[in-house]
Amino acid sequence: MRARILAVLLAATTTLASAQSDTEFQFATAQKGEGIYSLLRRSGYAPSAALTSEFKKINFDKLSGGNGLKLNIRYQLPGRFTIERHSIFGESYQDVEIKNTTLHNHVY
Repeated sequence: MRARILAVLLAATTTLASAQSDTEFQFATAQKGEGIYSLLRRSGYAPSAALTSEFKKINFDKLSGGNGLKLNIRYQLPGRFTIERHSIFGESYQDVEIKNTTLHNHVY
């Protein structure tokens, strides 16, 4: 019994560790005269206050004065989320925001 539990824990830990290393982020390099909004627009995003806030949170250590971009610095872009509708969760919770697909098609 202990051997089975240990095997399951080891498999789960190994799967989680490999899932974390497979995570890919998108980056963009700031160009001359560019601000956060223009960097996001050039990268294919529709800038909003929430998206800008997320960008600042991710890149807080690279920004000048808390808001400014530095020339030729590579910035991590916020993740792009998708919405899926699952009626099984009821009307109030049927729209589910998918933030990561690492465990897609896994049984859990």
